[in-house]
Amino acid sequence: MENLKKHNLNCACGFDSRPCFFNLSLISFKMKSILICILLQFVLFIPFYLIWKNDCKTIGKENLAVSLSERFIAWMLYCPIWLTPFL
Repeated sequence: MENLKKHNLNCACGFDSRPCFFNLSLISFKMKSILICILLQFVLFIPFYLIWKNDCKTIGKENLAVSLSERFIAWMLYCPIWLTPFL
C-alpha cells in the first residue's frame, strides 16, 4: 500500500484520489504470470484458427464437423496453458 501511495503522487493519469492501475510494476508477480499464460493460450490458438478458416473456405462453414467454439473449448481443456500459474 505504501508503494501505491507513492505512485499516486507521481501518477500521470491524473487521478490522485484513486489508485492508479495503469502501472504494471504494482501488479504482483503471480498476477503477471497469470496474464502471460492467458495471453499465451490465445496466441497459440492462432494456428488452429487459421486452419479452421482455411477449412471454411474449402469445405464451407456449414459442412464442418466441429465449430470454432468447440475447437477453442477443446484447446482450452486439452492444453490448459492458462492453468500453469495455479499449479
